[in-house]
Amino acid sequence: MEAALKDFEDWMKTLVIEEVRYYAVFDPSSGKILGIYPDHSTPDLANKVEIDQEIAQSILEGATTLESYVIDIDSGHLEIIELKSLTKIDDVLHRIIDEKWSNVVDADVRLLSDRKNRTLTIELSEKFYKTRKIYWNGNTEMCFLFTDYNDPNGLYETVSLTIDTLFNKRSIDLKLDLPEEFSVYTRRIFKNYIIRYENS
Repeated sequence: MEAALKDFEDWMKTLVIEEVRYYAVFDPSSGKILGIYPDHSTPDLANKVEIDQEIAQSILEGATTLESYVIDIDSGHLEIIELKSLTKIDDVLHRIIDEKWSNVVDADVRLLSDRKNRTLTIELSEKFYKTRKIYWNGNTEMCFLFTDYNDPNGLYETVSLTIDTLFNKRSIDLKLDLPEEFSVYTRRIFKNYIIRYENS
């Protein structure tokens, strides 16, 4: 019994667990994703593309859906697409919260407000510039509504830009004539947004 246990322990020391690779199987005519599969179950399947493990697990765990993605037929890459149905009011009109009240470490989109110079910078997180198989519809419009503090009805300014514009420039600098206190609302395209106020 002890010999068998020793053999098992020796075997465990040499065991190498390979990281599972995931593939999206898609309709070649529309790019619609038909399913997400681990590599060992797709050897004979056509029309498949390897995808990021983080995205695969997000879909498999139900955090996102297959309908949130499509395969770009020309490039063969997975593309994040704009959701056609937004079910929560927070997705339709999402208030961007102050960084000091947030526990988000690395927000997808960060706004930096310089109150003294009346400027605002919109930045996309550096994580989107790392080598990942994530692509999105670059024409998707991002709209930011600058309003009275805590009141989306008192509109001061509206700023619209596309995801590609922000991605290509990394950050956008704006000169805005806003009061000392204001709120920013947007439609939630990315998961996490925060704003930091400087020179208050």
